[in-house]
Amino acid sequence: MKMRSELLMVSPDLAAMWLQANKSNRPVKASVVKTYAETIKRGEWKASPQGVSFSVSGRLLDGQHRLMAICSCGLSAPIYVTYDVPDDAFDVLDQGARRSYADISRLPKRVAEMRGYLARMLCNNGIVPTAVQINALIPESFNGAAQRLIDEAAFPRRGIGSAPSAAAAVLRSMQDHGEWVRATYRSMILLDFTALDPAPLAFLKQSINGDDGNSPHRFARAWEAFDFLGRARKKLIIRDVSISATEAKAFITDLSAESA
Repeated sequence: MKMRSELLMVSPDLAAMWLQANKSNRPVKASVVKTYAETIKRGEWKASPQGVSFSVSGRLLDGQHRLMAICSCGLSAPIYVTYDVPDDAFDVLDQGARRSYADISRLPKRVAEMRGYLARMLCNNGIVPTAVQINALIPESFNGAAQRLIDEAAFPRRGIGSAPSAAAAVLRSMQDHGEWVRATYRSMILLDFTALDPAPLAFLKQSINGDDGNSPHRFARAWEAFDFLGRARKKLIIRDVSISATEAKAFITDLSAESA
C-alpha cells in the first residue's frame, strides 16, 4: 500500500464535496477556520506539506479546518492532498508541537511575545494574527527597544514581566523619557519600592497582589504607570481600557509610518 500526494487548487465546491467524507474527526475550532479564511483572503496562504489527507477507505483524516476556510471565504487555495493513508494514522496526526511566532521569526521569545500581544490588540477581532500580519503591524524598530528593556531589567518577573506589561513599557520608552521608563521597569523587577514614583509603585503593588486584571487591564495599567508625565499619581484607576489601547495603536501607526 503506497500513499500518493498532489498539489491542487481546491475550489469552494470541491472543498464542500470533500467535507462530506468528514467522519468522526476532532471538534471544529471556529477561530482556526476564521484565521485560515482571513489568511486566504489577504493572499497570504501558502501550500505546505500539511494539507488534506484521505484514508484508503475514503475518510477525511486531516484538513477539515482548511476546507471549511475555503468554503467560508469563497476562494480557491493551493492544497497538498494525500491519498491512501492508513485509517489508523488518524491517531498520530497533529501530535507535534505547533511552531510559535518566536520559532518562525527567530526573534527572542520575550520580544516575539510582546510583538504578538500588540498585534492581537491591533487586530481586535478574535483572530490570532499570522507571522506575516505581526511583521506588517509591528515595526522592526520595536525589537531593539524591547531587547534593551529586557537586557536592563536583570531577569523576568511574573505579572510585571508579562507581555502586556512589558509591551506597554517598551512603547512608552520609545515615546519619550526612555531612561526613566527602563530604570522604573528594572526597579519593579527588582522590587525596589523606594526607587519608584507613586504611579509605578501602585502598579507594582497591584501586580504583586494579583489584582491587575486580565491582559487588556494589565496593559492599560502599565500604559498609565509608565507615563512619565503622570508618574506622581498615587492611584491607578482604569475605567475604560480602550483609551490606552487607542493611544498605543495611534503611536504604533505613527512608528510604522516613520519606518515605511
